Amino acid sequence: MKTETLVFIVLSYLFIILGYILTPSINKNKPIKLQIKCVVYIIVFVLLCYSIRFIDLFYYRGLRFSNTIHQNRMLAIKGSHGVFLILASIFKTLFFVPLLLLLFQKITNKRLIIIAALLFILPLVEAVLRGSRSPFLQTFVFFIIIVLITNSIKFTKRNILFFITAIGMLFFISTKILMKREGPKNENPYKYLIEKAIYNDFLKPKEKIVRFMNNKEVPNSQKKMALSALQIGQYYTHGVFEFDYVVKYYKQNKYKRQLGKYTFYVLPKFTNKYKISNVDLEKISKSAPRGYTFISFFGGMYIDFGWFSLLVMIALGAIQKIVYNKVKQKQYYFAPILIFLLFTNFFMLTFNFFKGTGTYTLISCIIFAVLLSNLKYLKGNL
Repeated sequence: MKTETLVFIVLSYLFIILGYILTPSINKNKPIKLQIKCVVYIIVFVLLCYSIRFIDLFYYRGLRFSNTIHQNRMLAIKGSHGVFLILASIFKTLFFVPLLLLLFQKITNKRLIIIAALLFILPLVEAVLRGSRSPFLQTFVFFIIIVLITNSIKFTKRNILFFITAIGMLFFISTKILMKREGPKNENPYKYLIEKAIYNDFLKPKEKIVRFMNNKEVPNSQKKMALSALQIGQYYTHGVFEFDYVVKYYKQNKYKRQLGKYTFYVLPKFTNKYKISNVDLEKISKSAPRGYTFISFFGGMYIDFGWFSLLVMIALGAIQKIVYNKVKQKQYYFAPILIFLLFTNFFMLTFNFFKGTGTYTLISCIIFAVLLSNLKYLKGNL
């Protein structure tokens, strides 16, 4: 691995911390509580957004649970892209907000809490249809961050055991999805995933693991457990090695920086669709040399800004301090942005959550904060 890659990552973290430390705390905002009806409206709105999304997936595009993952992915590409669908795709990412607000404000309405928690299942429907593993991990981490930051759970042996079991099940399900998606029918799927899957290119398993997976005498149940354990480490860390390849590639090919267009790719894609701009989307896509592999948060920043990313990191640290202070002062409509940023921090070594659907989440959280800060009739005593 290049020294430049490691230095870039270390300095990026340090500059985020620097931006956070240098930003002063301002304690002028008054605490504001949101009415219960506000949470109910958000739940209804999220359900409406997912209803529109599911109608499009199942009725217009023809996705089915009985289809193969490949068939569903091909059908998903050919779907409609109307304004309502785009808006639904953006705002359905607010699925975590009702539970967040309920727990932050210590609302004890159990029925409402259960309904808000069940919203976390909705993103998993499309994940199963399209064979995508990331939504399983993302929704789980969102849930964990929410219960931790709102002090809604105690660290008892029972709870720790529950979370360890949940994480194990999560990666077991993730492995099954990966096997169904990438494992050829007429070949040992373990052999394929351990030797030929694209994320193994720069982070290869040890030879003894390969021999274990190729051993016909080893039960499949043991292979599944071993593969799940292996992928916990691979999933979280392989983005760093992919980023290292990006650094080497850019040194050799002298590509121009994308200045934010790579990370926020969905924005020029949207403006192109409605003839507002004429950006070369193919050129943006090819700015990442290995396509759809994770290149970490730092890889996206490097493609967009190079070493000037350190200035972005200072700004990111400053924004986190401002948002944290808002939430600390009980301006809870800023809480979704805080959760988004904490999630981004946690997965910086893996992927860039500002990109793709993460851009939708960021936009929806910002719009949510702006609207709620102005809709006074939703604020007041609970």
